[in-house]
Amino acid sequence: MYSLKSHIQEPLTESIKNLHLDHIEDVILSDGLSGAHIALNFIENIKDSLTGHGNKNIDVTTKWDGSPAIVCGVNPENGRFFIGTKSVFNKRTPKIIYTNDDIKRYYKDSPGLARQLEVVLKHLPKINISGVLQGDLMFTGGEVDTKTIEGEEYVTFKPNTITYAIPSNSDLAETIRRAKIGIIFHTTYTGDSLKTMSASYKVDVGQLQNSVDVWVDDATYKDRSGSVTLTADELSSISQNLNQAEQSLNKLNPIRFEQLLTSNILIGMIKMYTNQEIRGGKQFDKGYMEGLAKFIEQRLDSENVSDTTKEKKKQARKEKANENLPDEK
Repeated sequence: MYSLKSHIQEPLTESIKNLHLDHIEDVILSDGLSGAHIALNFIENIKDSLTGHGNKNIDVTTKWDGSPAIVCGVNPENGRFFIGTKSVFNKRTPKIIYTNDDIKRYYKDSPGLARQLEVVLKHLPKINISGVLQGDLMFTGGEVDTKTIEGEEYVTFKPNTITYAIPSNSDLAETIRRAKIGIIFHTTYTGDSLKTMSASYKVDVGQLQNSVDVWVDDATYKDRSGSVTLTADELSSISQNLNQAEQSLNKLNPIRFEQLLTSNILIGMIKMYTNQEIRGGKQFDKGYMEGLAKFIEQRLDSENVSDTTKEKKKQARKEKANENLPDEK
């Protein structure tokens, strides 16, 4: 079994808090060629699960596009229920919310966020969270709409950049219509204090109490082997792409490739450029490498100009200070 969760557990433990979720392709940048092969084998497992030959032990989480991130549960230091954003983990001033007064104090300049947090604080206690969980807020009351898409009616909500649509005549749509908030949990925290807690991607929402006011689910991929399948054309296309990727990896010079990935600056720029292209809705084609090279060149030029400007300002201040020195007699 290829488990992406177990593969990235060590870096997650080192960082303690889940402040960012990496994608499967990022394993290539963190673990080089071995990470690339792990990613391909993992995708192969997913493909198999959609051809009726799924591995029941496959570990996949779905990345939901919710906002903001919500951390909530019982603070082990005082036994009180709290909510908050990722700011709960701030080192200097953690923003832990127990009451509406806390929301007003921390978020008086962010009325939209404050309103969302007030709704979350009101309804999340109803599901009886015993530990500490993190998830993505999908909607609060008034953010759920009904739209007609291609002639069909859907219940929709758009927490961030993606609009989610559920057939209006489904049980799930009815549940969402009745709910005051919707949240997807993806991380469980354990430890004696919020400062020292460690994160795990395992969440059991079955342990939570049901409430008509809260639609809750976890981010775990539900195995659809035998019910959701790939068409012959889709299977052929995926298999072909996987084979091409494997062949490309075999052509790489492993020593040079690993040397490139020792540069954190380079890795950061690759991620930055890739995210920029994805947000722009661009496809990854033969022009990707050319675009990446230009992006890196522009970034380096910009940083060099910045360094030169700083040095010139430093020299100018030094000369100005020398001008103000009293003449020697």
